[in-house]
This record gives sequence, structure tokens and C-alpha cells, in this order.
Amino acid sequence: MPARNITGFEAVFDLENVEAGWLLLDPNRVPDMKLVRRGEMRPEAQREAQGRLQGGVIKLSRECSGNNEPVRELLGSAKELCFGIEWLLRDYNAERTSTQVCSPRRA
Repeated sequence: MPARNITGFEAVFDLENVEAGWLLLDPNRVPDMKLVRRGEMRPEAQREAQGRLQGGVIKLSRECSGNNEPVRELLGSAKELCFGIEWLLRDYNAERTSTQVCSPRRA
């Protein structure tokens, strides 16, 4: 698929159902992931787990998704992604607490 130049990224993040957990990559077996909803007890990580994961579901704008399915799963272990999700959650929770209204957050 050819790359498209998108002038503005717009998506709705399902921040009520963000998941966190860990990832184990081993060349001799299938990758192993354990995820739970944030706020629940995290699964115990195996000793050799590579790092923490964060993920959730996003719905892309029509401009970003084109003719493809707009709902996508976002999952990663990059620090930038994990920090970005943490910042979104922090802002979302602060806004939700102050207004007592659960509204989707746009980025």
C-alpha cells in the first residue's frame, strides 16, 4: 500500500478500556502477551519479559482511514507510545473528574 500524506491526524481513543501488560519475545517460541484493563491487577511478568505494553482501540477519522475499516487496535511497547497514552489518560481522568461527563477524547 503506498504511503499517503495526511495533513492532520484525528482519532477517537477508547480511554475507558486501555489495557496494560507485558510482552515476551523468544526466538524459539511464539510471542507471548498478557494484557488486562488498566486498574485491574496486572499479570505477573515472566522473568525474561521484554517490557511493558499499552494498548487500546481507536477509531480513525475518514481522512486517515480512507476506504479502510476506521476502527483499529493500537498496541506497543515504545516509551513514546506508553507516555503518550499515560498523558491522554491523565488529561481524560482530570477532565472526567471535573465535569463528571464521559466524553471521547480527540487527539
